[in-house]
Amino acid sequence: MMKKIAKFAVNRPASITILALAIVLLGFINLSKLSIDEMPEMEMPMVTVMTTYSGASPESVEEEVTKPLESALVSLSDVEDIESTSSAGSSTIMITFNYGIDMDQAALDIRDKVGTVEGKLPDEADSPSIMKFDSSSLPIIKISLSGENMSLAKLQSLAEDTIEPRLSRISQVSSVSISGGQEREIQVELDANKMESYGLTLSDVNGFMQAGNFDMSTGSLKYGNRKYYVRTIQKYDKVNEIGNIPITVGESTIYLKDIATIEDITADRTMYTRLNSETSVGISCQKESGSNTVDGCTAVKNELKQISQELGGELHYEIISDQSESIQESIDSTKRMMYEGSVLAAVVLLMFLRKWRSTMIVFISIPLSLIATFTGMYFLGYTVNTITLGGLAMGIGRIIDDSEKEKIFGRFYRIDKARSRKQGGTGLGLSIAAWIASQHRAQIQVLSKLGEGSTFKLHFPNGITSNNPKIANYNKWDY
Repeated sequence: MMKKIAKFAVNRPASITILALAIVLLGFINLSKLSIDEMPEMEMPMVTVMTTYSGASPESVEEEVTKPLESALVSLSDVEDIESTSSAGSSTIMITFNYGIDMDQAALDIRDKVGTVEGKLPDEADSPSIMKFDSSSLPIIKISLSGENMSLAKLQSLAEDTIEPRLSRISQVSSVSISGGQEREIQVELDANKMESYGLTLSDVNGFMQAGNFDMSTGSLKYGNRKYYVRTIQKYDKVNEIGNIPITVGESTIYLKDIATIEDITADRTMYTRLNSETSVGISCQKESGSNTVDGCTAVKNELKQISQELGGELHYEIISDQSESIQESIDSTKRMMYEGSVLAAVVLLMFLRKWRSTMIVFISIPLSLIATFTGMYFLGYTVNTITLGGLAMGIGRIIDDSEKEKIFGRFYRIDKARSRKQGGTGLGLSIAAWIASQHRAQIQVLSKLGEGSTFKLHFPNGITSNNPKIANYNKWDY
């Protein structure tokens, strides 16, 4: 089969040239479509079940949330380990599976198990959230925001209302998280003495407030060929409207402002973000799975620059961490080593073979092979990362290694054939021995003069010596 391919390549140079050009063109097209990342995407066999139970102590969380969930999850198959943590107001269960299982199916199984006990959890507890560990969930870029004459509350509002929506529209960004700012809070401080005089409790007041703040569907309305969906919305647009909530006490009606003080303040801060000892607002961007990290970070920085210009330069931002920089440095370093290795290998090959033509054939085959590999990488869903570039570098070494062995075998074959015919033989023994020596880094020791019945030994690196007569008497091998 290989002889037919070689014969076809020699007899049809135009066809082979067109095929090589087509491979190169297709490789360059697919290379432009490949995603760039530092490491390949790794799906760890880990799933986390998180449940929020606000206001509960760690003991209550463990007894009422963690243990019921654990009892349902222990029946899962292919589970290696289950770890749980119960803290004030939250429960976290980490499930580690054996390698090789389908994590999508495992997440569905966990969801089914959690659903069987979800109805038994406290009413105040939120629905458990199930999250798979994904390397792409780590932030690809972190930004610190500050501004001239801007308070933290204003920066928080700017980040939530302007920056987050615009960054979320970037195709390579899956989610944007904000930390360190001050959130707005409407505080209703009840007067205990007035409530007692009216005979009201906290649950009574809470019920009246919920009744005056709702957004619900009230059915549909048909008008001709059209159908309209109707919603009843009762929302508070201003703070003073909250004080006008009616509260029924017996046969009389009072208002919330009669028994409470209503203030528009900022919530207590539970997280602080500082840059160079100055308080700021932090933004983290997670990339979309399978997207290009470098393109995503570049798009985020361009969008932030545009937002800053639109605000007249009042908004200042600083990049805290940027994965694209380390990725580009790592890939550039690997590329440089590949180029240097290829050139040095070609120089060594030229010094060994002493023929420009043979060296150029090997040197041209290296980029042709690499470019053809990009097509396979694209269709197999691989990314350009440190691991794949390392594999390509090893491929370059293998190409050169095999080329050297081929040239060594051919060189010994020509010498062997010429001397064998001169001596009256038709052997290939020395050529075969040379090929074996090149494969195992052995040394050839000729024991007698080349010709009929010549013998030699192969000395291997591990100390083994071979003087097989079938190989030694190379003139007995027919060609």
